[in-house]
Amino acid sequence: MRSARDDSEAKMVNVLEELVLNEANRQISNLAEREQQKLVVVEVAAYVLNRMEPMYATTRDGWGHQRERALRNSSQEVRQQVTRAIAKMQKTPSLLRRPLPETVEARCALNQLRTTLNQPNLTWMEVPQLVQALMAQTQTMIHSHSKVG
Repeated sequence: MRSARDDSEAKMVNVLEELVLNEANRQISNLAEREQQKLVVVEVAAYVLNRMEPMYATTRDGWGHQRERALRNSSQEVRQQVTRAIAKMQKTPSLLRRPLPETVEARCALNQLRTTLNQPNLTWMEVPQLVQALMAQTQTMIHSHSKVG
């Protein structure tokens, strides 16, 4: 009998996480500054994701398929669930919410990024924007060098 391959490098991703985080950020950014300070994006997202059917993928093709399916079939539900989550979180005092501790691996990875990028105050929430900005700079540099040659 053949057993399943144990691939410790294999990943599983719930494609709804990205959509929910983006929607939570969008809705929270539209709130008054005072209300924004009371909310934690990942808490809103976790609340929503716990109420939705997950959409996992293990390959790039699967991720693309699931993402398109999620955009097509779940966008309205995501918006509604985020709205409900924000209302619920606004009623829950932040003192009653204690975050999970960061894992050692995550802390080490973030410290490596801080050192490599010379950004000593970098947070995980800032990483995607920073990577996008660095990619745009790289594309600009590549484009300008290709015109010179």
